[in-house]
Amino acid sequence: MERSELQERLALYHEVLVDEGYIRRHAKGVCMAALTRFDEGVYGRCVKCQSKISKLRLEGNPTEVHCRDCEDHLPNRVKSAQSRAKNVTKFQCIPSESTVWWF
Repeated sequence: MERSELQERLALYHEVLVDEGYIRRHAKGVCMAALTRFDEGVYGRCVKCQSKISKLRLEGNPTEVHCRDCEDHLPNRVKSAQSRAKNVTKFQCIPSESTVWWF
């Protein structure tokens, strides 16, 4: 994946998060963290066990930081916050001319 492709996906994901009521600052923070992980060469790797995160998982949530196995062992409050974020990905995002690029 190219950085520009990830930026585009994150910009769309950011808009969806904000539309769903996430605080703009928080939404921007998780998207910027994903770009930082990409620049450091660790994007798509679990922060806990360093195994690869599935492509399907990253397509659903480009800011994902845990593989499925590690997520299953997270405390419930963390899981519920992540599942709320994942529900956002059920919406389809189509880029428009009004897309704001904040990177």
